[in-house]
Amino acid sequence: MRLGLIDKGWVITDMLASIESLTPYLVVGLFSVVQSVFGVGLLLFGTPTLLLLNYSYVEALWILLPASLTISLTQILYGVQQIHNQWRVYLLTLPALVAGLVLVVIRSEQFDMSKIVGSALILICLIRFSSRLRNHLTSIIRMHINSYYVGMGVVHGLSNMGGGLLSVLISSLYRDKEEVTANIAHVYAIFAISQIAVLFFLGFSNRESLSFSYCGLALFLFLISRPIARSIDNKKFELLFTVIIALFGILSLA
Repeated sequence: MRLGLIDKGWVITDMLASIESLTPYLVVGLFSVVQSVFGVGLLLFGTPTLLLLNYSYVEALWILLPASLTISLTQILYGVQQIHNQWRVYLLTLPALVAGLVLVVIRSEQFDMSKIVGSALILICLIRFSSRLRNHLTSIIRMHINSYYVGMGVVHGLSNMGGGLLSVLISSLYRDKEEVTANIAHVYAIFAISQIAVLFFLGFSNRESLSFSYCGLALFLFLISRPIARSIDNKKFELLFTVIIALFGILSLA
């Protein structure tokens, strides 16, 4: 009788382990589709989801960054002729991003990453909800653009949530939707390459998480979702998208 109970216990344990091993693939797959539709999503929702599932910040980065880079490079290929020189990103944003990432990784025990990410999500939510705040932020960009680039780097290094500020920035600089998408992808790719390089340099390498299977899954689902994304009027889903951001922010802060 005891042996039977022990065997059942092992079966349940194995099932739970199998489900847990699939979790990163489910997260990457789901939010790759979201990114295909809305232009952002893999880092925006993937980071807080993995943190809520008790992955460390570094583990979350290793799972999401290669997949994010794969999608960004694909978007760049689609709009390479519309990409503009982003010299401020290299001179101003990257040093701030590297400093923020080094700080939060080396001093990880002193930071509550869920709270940091949640706060960033609430800020993004407020920007999306309030046209007045968005217009004010656009004015800040115009008057203090260099400081904005630095601040964006700090936010992304500390939380992986700089995409919200990046979207506001690129949307204020360019009007055409394809141009905006291509330039956001370009900067996202720069961010991802820099973050991966920093993690390697600091010795936080994780070859298991740096898996081509994550990249392949993200690319496959992103590509097959593109026809669906083109048929969807994003404006109809903007409110729902913002509410989901708020929900993730609240859950992260709870």
